[in-house]
Amino acid sequence: MSQRRIVFAILAATALLIAAVSAGQMISVANGLNAAAAYAASHPPEAPTPLDGATLIEPPTTANPVARYGAAVEVQITRRYQTLRHVEVKFAVTYFYGPTGAGWEQLPYPSSFWGESQITAGEHLTIAHPQRVAKLAKNLQSVADAALAAACARWQCPADALPITFTFSTDPAAPPTLLAQPAPQYTGVPMTQEANDDYLSSLSADTVMALAEQLGGHSPFARAFGWREIAAQNLYAASPDASALRRDTAPPLAEVWAVSADPARRGSGVPDAAALSFVNFILAQQPGREPAAMQALLLSQSFEDWCARAALGDAQALDSAWRATLP
Repeated sequence: MSQRRIVFAILAATALLIAAVSAGQMISVANGLNAAAAYAASHPPEAPTPLDGATLIEPPTTANPVARYGAAVEVQITRRYQTLRHVEVKFAVTYFYGPTGAGWEQLPYPSSFWGESQITAGEHLTIAHPQRVAKLAKNLQSVADAALAAACARWQCPADALPITFTFSTDPAAPPTLLAQPAPQYTGVPMTQEANDDYLSSLSADTVMALAEQLGGHSPFARAFGWREIAAQNLYAASPDASALRRDTAPPLAEVWAVSADPARRGSGVPDAAALSFVNFILAQQPGREPAAMQALLLSQSFEDWCARAALGDAQALDSAWRATLP
């Protein structure tokens, strides 16, 4: 055999060996990805709630391997939920797993997963977010910007009221607020159009409520204006239910006002329901008073003071008239 043929044979054998090793590595990686997904499917973590009013529909759920980050395997678990608006939607949560001597264990998110910190800015809303959430942040900015513009047009916001800033946090321990929510990879990325619509609408409702509290303070009455605007725009939210209010048991409106001084009671059902019921009552009678009533909230020290500043009428008479409308 000539030297040239020998060289060619060696090269061909080397290529076959490399291909075999590569194929073996690919099979090993694929087996690792699939094993992690199988473990996640058989040991699913507790399901988060992706948005208010969403109820988990029992399995089947699906666990799909996505990628490797060093020894960690990214697995996406998709679950079905019923929301306030749809019978079935799908949200997917990202988890990471690493091999142990006994199998697999759940790991924290690798820092490289999120990418660089970014800002998506609109006319009325600025969103701080990791690169991983960029597409969803852009969609939220479009929807929420319009919602905030409509709310400010109704309330006649001062020039410095907007923009407001919303944050998608990568810290799983950070408490959620109206303007700071966990990145959706923790709570559920929308996987269907209906899920996406509900999710963006829900976060837009949060920004409107945050604007109401910014303009009117942390009061059930400020939130009442927020609830009204959320309903007017048909945004997704679990609004207070005033149907259980009764004239002989509904709290005095002066006491409802005082809830704003007690952070532990903010957002509790009866005060918010009573405030919303009253604001709906008074604005049905005086529809042109909404901007003035909203703007007077932050300046007022009591329910009586607010009624006077907003020129709504005598506070005690208004309480009695409102209460007479309850069953």
